[in-house]
Amino acid sequence: MHSQVAQDVLHRLDKAFRRFFRHQSKNPRFKKFSNSGSFTYPQGYGGSVKPDPLRRRLFLSKIGNIQAVFHRPLPKYSRLKTCTVIREPDGKWFASLVFEEVVPLGNQAAAPRLSNGTSSPIGIDLGLLSLVTVSNGEQVEHPGFLRKADKRLKGLQRAQSHKRKGSKNRNKARQRVASQHSRVKRQRLDFNHELSTKLVRAHDFIAFEDLRIKNMVKNHKMARSIQDAAWGQLVRLTEYKALKVGSRVIKVPAAYSTQECFHCGIRK
Repeated sequence: MHSQVAQDVLHRLDKAFRRFFRHQSKNPRFKKFSNSGSFTYPQGYGGSVKPDPLRRRLFLSKIGNIQAVFHRPLPKYSRLKTCTVIREPDGKWFASLVFEEVVPLGNQAAAPRLSNGTSSPIGIDLGLLSLVTVSNGEQVEHPGFLRKADKRLKGLQRAQSHKRKGSKNRNKARQRVASQHSRVKRQRLDFNHELSTKLVRAHDFIAFEDLRIKNMVKNHKMARSIQDAAWGQLVRLTEYKALKVGSRVIKVPAAYSTQECFHCGIRK
């Protein structure tokens, strides 16, 4: 094991206990091997991590060259900062590479600037029946990926419960369940990527209602649908994409947002 990888694990543990003593999270506990896990190289630029897209290899110190599929070209003028290797519950491995952009002298591009006025501002209401309701009347239906996969998930979980605990067949059944959950997760992420890109390209000012999602999921009757909607993920993707193109994203208080008229301010 690389020394900095072990140090990063201790940093994570220290952070977890600090949050626990501040009453911000629960007591840290040991994780099951079957759950997802990760380790990080905090200083990849020192030679501990060497990506090679041409040979489709990723060199990790103390591990060696690993076959990898790069889903996008690496930044041209950049320096590798960190590399986090993640193992998903279905047994698949992913590497997240973080780069620091290095702009050579003479090639500095002017950063996008926001104008005082906005040409196409919109307000977005997040919901369950319609995932997004835009102020111009446009609506986007809730895709409901988890609801569509519910029948297959129940069948896979039922098959897993019939396997003997600790057996190889139970582990295989567990991986099939995890693979189906990963598929739903990727579908939801792809949908939010497409929707956030569409919003940023069409509008230069976007206002989301600031929902307290952690409080809303305490309602057990609606928690499953709220988590499947992934409102927070959509807002985060829109925020960083808007920052790249020079658009603006704000959050407005959700209180009385559906009862108050935006023209005269009278509540219904």
